[in-house]
Amino acid sequence: MLAEDIRWLRCDIKTLNLLGNVLAKQKAHNVNAGEAILHRGETVTEGSSSNVFIVKAGELVTHPADHRILNGITRLFVFDLAKRLDIPVSEREFSLKELLHADEVFITSTSNEVKPVLQIDDQRINGGEPGALSKKLIAAFDAEVERIRTQPVS
Repeated sequence: MLAEDIRWLRCDIKTLNLLGNVLAKQKAHNVNAGEAILHRGETVTEGSSSNVFIVKAGELVTHPADHRILNGITRLFVFDLAKRLDIPVSEREFSLKELLHADEVFITSTSNEVKPVLQIDDQRINGGEPGALSKKLIAAFDAEVERIRTQPVS
């Protein structure tokens, strides 16, 4: 679900002032959507509790880590995984049109890890199925978490 980004302009600072995020998340919940994808005008910023990635022609694209997003730890972990898997990543602004016409869309967060987005409002993404790169990143993410989880503490 798309929602106008009404938050203050220092989203990179994690504070107790998360009312804009909560309102967007509640709006998504009210229409049975799992997440609200925020935008300022035509520019996609992030999710109400996640970072947003699109896949276009084999490249991951996500909003730059500036004052308009919270640079999530899972986002950074996905950058590392993509590098290991030789998947190009571009940090640049992207539009609502690019989002809705992307080959794949996924969100990242500590609670959702790497989660494919199959539909945004009435627009199905990748025919409503998780895409190949999303699946590849999910598998790599899960394998790395399992490796870390089972590693003995020294």
